[in-house]
Amino acid sequence: VSTQSTGDTAEAPSRPQIEKASKIVEQFIKRDTEAPELGDILQSGLPILINHLPTKDFLTEVKSLKIPQEIVEQQRLSKKQLFYGFFRQINKIWITLDNTLYLWDYSCEPTDNDDAEHYTKYEELLSQPIYNAAIVHPKPGFFEESVKYLLVLVTYTEIVLT
Repeated sequence: VSTQSTGDTAEAPSRPQIEKASKIVEQFIKRDTEAPELGDILQSGLPILINHLPTKDFLTEVKSLKIPQEIVEQQRLSKKQLFYGFFRQINKIWITLDNTLYLWDYSCEPTDNDDAEHYTKYEELLSQPIYNAAIVHPKPGFFEESVKYLLVLVTYTEIVLT
């Protein structure tokens, strides 16, 4: 079988390049599997680490924060379903316990007292547990210009914009 060259030839990676890439991927997989789940951390009451990404350099700044005590206690006492994620655009972590949503400002410096001023609790927003949340930009001209983001909440049967 013969092939014609189009002039755009790319060299196949060498064996050492493939091995190096494989080792890097294995390191990331190992690091990921060793990381504790947020639910486990909430149950233990230990502080969590937040990576401020993306960075232009290969170094990553890490900041240790204590999860607000109310969230830890609610999760311990109730055995509710817990889901979480990051809204990096607005420096917030979202945590849901059933149909209660917490928006936690992780950019604030930790204090020795309860961090109630750094999070907002929205109780019983929906009639069902909230499984996911996102923020999206609104359609231009549809809302006032001061509205920069819409909150999207997802249950098993609904998708709600707030």
